[in-house]
Amino acid sequence: MAVALLGTGRFLTVRLGFIQLCKLGHGFVVTSGIYDDPEEPSDDSHFQALSTALSATVGIGNIAGVALAIHWGGPGAMFQVWMTALVGMAIKYAEVTLGAGDVSYVVETEPGRFHRTSEASEIRVEDGLQLATAAAAVRVAWHEVPLERLFADRELDRAFTGVVDSGRKLAVTADGTTATSLWGLAAESGAPLCMLAFEQGLPGTWGRFIVVLSVFLFAISTAISWSYYGDRCANYLFGRGLVFPYKIAYVAIHFVGSVLTLSVAWTLGDVFLEIVILPNLLALILLSPKVSEPTRSYFQRKPWIENREVHRRAVARQKASRQ
Repeated sequence: MAVALLGTGRFLTVRLGFIQLCKLGHGFVVTSGIYDDPEEPSDDSHFQALSTALSATVGIGNIAGVALAIHWGGPGAMFQVWMTALVGMAIKYAEVTLGAGDVSYVVETEPGRFHRTSEASEIRVEDGLQLATAAAAVRVAWHEVPLERLFADRELDRAFTGVVDSGRKLAVTADGTTATSLWGLAAESGAPLCMLAFEQGLPGTWGRFIVVLSVFLFAISTAISWSYYGDRCANYLFGRGLVFPYKIAYVAIHFVGSVLTLSVAWTLGDVFLEIVILPNLLALILLSPKVSEPTRSYFQRKPWIENREVHRRAVARQKASRQ
């Protein structure tokens, strides 16, 4: 998937002359609304359309997804995130130019790595190190990442030696002493990693509450926007009769996602995204001439000069009518 995204993004970036960089300033000016005609019938302004698109784009992935990338790939993973975002701007421009963000209508018009275990298992530990007798051996983990070393005290001074009984949820030392807690250097992941970073980087304890509020708001906005996108896709592919069953399945999958482990939930999300993204990327490549031609014509004609004057006259008339 990363190869497909980066490859398509690089192709469109070159084909469109690095438009996401060269014309970025023009995009901000258009969004400001100074080229809009207030008297022209329209459902949304440029700014409202941008806000709607951002509500679907900025979501949990910007909190938990980035943290997961750093967790699994280290700080170097951020470079790939930045590069994907850079060329992704060209992909988004091509999508919007072709069909207001929905390529499906344009195409037709053209000739678990880890899991929780419910079974009782014994995990042998010697000098803090978990002894794996097989490749699929059960290990003590935190957020689906095995702990490198286990200790019997909070200060991490006494390495634990004994057996961890997952069925009884007890740790038994070599001399028969039982314990209900073990300690180790655990790696945070997802939203908890962001909470920890904000808490350490900001004064007081406000950082974690900022992340909690952001997750709550982003989750709602993403759920609403993606529900509408799926609604339109279901209507296009299967007709109006299956829109309501889709909505039921969409709501039900929220519950499923809340009880699955983090790795399984993200893997399922990746699979379903790949199903819709790959055909979309192929369509963008095949239809790229339909993007480059009107783009070249637009910047040659410079219609925004006339639009600016129309906007100025329309605003003047509105002010005069209110006096």
